Amino acid sequence: MEMVCKRRKGNENNRIQETKEDKDETSADRLSSLPDHLNHHILSLLSIEDVWSMSLLSKRWNMLFTTFPIIDLNEDNYPSREKFVEALQLCLVRRQMVHLQKLSVKMTFPSNGEIDQLIDKILDEATKGNVQALDLRFSNGKYRSCWNTLYVLPEVIFSHCSSMKSFEVVGINLGYSYKVLNLPFLRTLSIKNALIGDEFLPKLINACPSLENLSLMRCLGLKIAKIHHNKIRYFLVKCNRLLEKIEIDLPNLQRFFYKGPYLMNRAGVLVASMVGNEHEATKLDTVSLKHSRLEFKAFQDPYFKYLGTLILSDIEIVDGSFWCTNAFFPHLVSLELKCCKTLRKLHVISSTVKCLVICNCKYMDYWKIVCTNLLVLEYEGPVVKFSRPLTSNKVEVKLSLRTRFIHSHDILELHRTRDFLQMFSSAGDMTMTLIHDCEECVMMLKEVAELPLNYVKHLEVKTDEVSINLIDLFQGILSISVRFGTLLVHVDSLQIKLKLWDVDKKKASSGYNMQQANYEYALQSLQNVWITNFGGSDEEIKLVDYVLKKAINLECISVSPIAADQEN
Repeated sequence: MEMVCKRRKGNENNRIQETKEDKDETSADRLSSLPDHLNHHILSLLSIEDVWSMSLLSKRWNMLFTTFPIIDLNEDNYPSREKFVEALQLCLVRRQMVHLQKLSVKMTFPSNGEIDQLIDKILDEATKGNVQALDLRFSNGKYRSCWNTLYVLPEVIFSHCSSMKSFEVVGINLGYSYKVLNLPFLRTLSIKNALIGDEFLPKLINACPSLENLSLMRCLGLKIAKIHHNKIRYFLVKCNRLLEKIEIDLPNLQRFFYKGPYLMNRAGVLVASMVGNEHEATKLDTVSLKHSRLEFKAFQDPYFKYLGTLILSDIEIVDGSFWCTNAFFPHLVSLELKCCKTLRKLHVISSTVKCLVICNCKYMDYWKIVCTNLLVLEYEGPVVKFSRPLTSNKVEVKLSLRTRFIHSHDILELHRTRDFLQMFSSAGDMTMTLIHDCEECVMMLKEVAELPLNYVKHLEVKTDEVSINLIDLFQGILSISVRFGTLLVHVDSLQIKLKLWDVDKKKASSGYNMQQANYEYALQSLQNVWITNFGGSDEEIKLVDYVLKKAINLECISVSPIAADQEN
């Protein structure tokens, strides 16, 4: 009897141990118990090689791989073309294309017919399912000399892929005549570095009644682009030098980006026309134009009256002046002018503009900015003549200043810099980057009695000039204003942060003459000084000694060397 009881207890213990092991196994493999759509989402975050490796773990993961809705093949991820071809063949053998939703293939130009046939088979199988996104990128940087070798899309893409919503191609030959075009649900179409004709493009666009986003970039063979559609909202075009005209009839267009050839040496002006009448005027929200030549009257079209953002980059403005007023742009919020070399006079008189960016318009010599609601002003270039100061006290100013002359000791340049800075006296925050010889102009400002920035509370100054007299620069910056709350100075890697005591407004507005307050008064108003990335050079040591001697009301000074900063 004792032997029988011991055997029964042993069997029970074995059963308990087996159940515990089973529970441990099931708890360890929690991923397999998740629904397919969650596992597919997890697999989408991995590379295709890792997905294939996981498919070898079990039948469950093999099934997940065969039904995985994404194929992303990039030749750059494979050591050789042979390995990439094996990956293409593996997709055909082990994948069920009926579940495919997104197909992406990126490679250099096909060098033989074998790869062409593999891609044709993959595309043919993909169209039998419910594929929604197709991304094909074939490139080697030598499109112009290889047009005859470009991959030709099979007709099945346009005739039997009605579920597709996004179609992006690079380096594709679309010059062949496709008989059937049926893409009823396509919303995004992007064609880059492709061969396409004037007749095929309108047919392709008309075959996409749901199209909302259209991008055409460097399409060879396209001379006249006719874009007529009722639902397109986003249109980007980067032209080759053969494009002669763009005809646009897009009543719902909201964002228009154009980058065309630089036409300085060509006769005539590239025409971008809006077809339609004023009652059908499109409510354009964003327009970006690059490398073009145009006249200001082009913006007097009623299609631009709803414009919210206008970006002009490397534009040749024929008459040299640009007007931004409520009459021309009643809804404009953001205006950016970059590298407009022929722009000389700028007039911005608007109650709606909140952001103004002007960069590298090196021949511009006159501003008139009257923007009561301006919040951000960014400027890079030489000092220019202002007609009147800014009136908004909420504006954040970012300046990158250059001088026009090699020797900035010229007293005219000094007064020009002072007058330019005076235009921003009502700004709240200011960031100023000094380029070339502007450091010397700021140093010389300490000799000028009139303070340029009386009401600026926060100022940040940046310069990469290493061989500079830090004390002179320090004095010049403090001469700009004595009302600073915080002042941050970057000299190469050296950073100096200053906090000043609040200036007595009653004293400033009554008996005390603030115009006579110079940098010495600002030194006496210093409360805290923080110096980081201190290298211990002679100039830096002299600056610390100068602050300790002159800042009589200083509460705290902190100096952090470079080594300590790097360790932290």
